[in-house]
Amino acid sequence: MSRLSAAIQSTNEPHARRARRPSRGNVVRLLLLFEAATFVAAAAIHFGALLQGYGHRKAGTAETVIAVVLLAGLALTWRAPPWPRRAAVAAQAFAALGVLVGLFTIAVGVGPRTVPDVAYHLCILAVLVVGLALATRGGTPPLGARHG
Repeated sequence: MSRLSAAIQSTNEPHARRARRPSRGNVVRLLLLFEAATFVAAAAIHFGALLQGYGHRKAGTAETVIAVVLLAGLALTWRAPPWPRRAAVAAQAFAALGVLVGLFTIAVGVGPRTVPDVAYHLCILAVLVVGLALATRGGTPPLGARHG
């Protein structure tokens, strides 16, 4: 390998690695999609569409509303700034509040009190906290930034 080709290769390597790494905005979008999908699945379970024995209509309704809010937030992440960050934060904050309400209803005995319900609430809350941290974190590139 000639010196010139070695210099070109070493110069392009950091750029190539950076190009393969998804942007923070895309990671937040993937998290919003994942979160919404899990709420759709949870709602389907509580409505009896996926599994029997876990029916709880009120929980299914709440999960459906949260899924719709997360999907709306996801859709708004393709708008011009400042909407992407605001939408991602608002949707995930709404979902986190809903999860906390769900945990409260489990604790007081109003909501479904199964091990899968408690495990789901705790796991999705952790995912939502990570999503909120990514969506609110400063630095470059911010969610919704245009890349040229």
